[in-house]
Amino acid sequence: MAKYLSINRKKVKASKSVNGLVKEYFRDEKNADKFDDGHRLIDVAKTKDNVILYHSRSNKLDQARRKSIKIVNQKRSERPDDFVRRADYSSEKSYKSALNSARRKLRKDGVDVITSVVQPSADFINQFDRSQQIKFFQDCLDVMNSDRETYGRTLAAVVHFDENTPHMQVISSTISLQTLNFMTKKCLVTKLK
Repeated sequence: MAKYLSINRKKVKASKSVNGLVKEYFRDEKNADKFDDGHRLIDVAKTKDNVILYHSRSNKLDQARRKSIKIVNQKRSERPDDFVRRADYSSEKSYKSALNSARRKLRKDGVDVITSVVQPSADFINQFDRSQQIKFFQDCLDVMNSDRETYGRTLAAVVHFDENTPHMQVISSTISLQTLNFMTKKCLVTKLK
């Protein structure tokens, strides 16, 4: 009996819409068949059993993403001259270059979202009843939320019970309002412990 957990993560550039992903995540009986590509085998009768663990305050994630990037870009442009230490640079030219770089807007092709599919093996997850399965996925989400440097800030999370094996899908933001950067590289680096 194989008992494992895999997490498949993908990057989404700021220039790409996630509206389609959100519709798929929060599908209902009326539109579930649109997302059945023959590979997933969605059982529309079970779509009502899907569980939303977290839904962003905004129903328009693309709009919220653009707003976050606009806020970060504004804050970056307002960084003071002493944000970059002059003593760290050998010339005025290199100092000015570093300061301009710190004030530059985020890249338009930067990755601001990561999607994750948390997929336990069927042998593992099917040994539990539905309430235990939901608790398992909630615990997984709690772990993800407790380590934003690795997983980003959760924007949406749903458990799909309408496919072959229950699994959780998560959309996370990699925008840091503290460092005013994308945290994508940190989020996707494998940590060795």
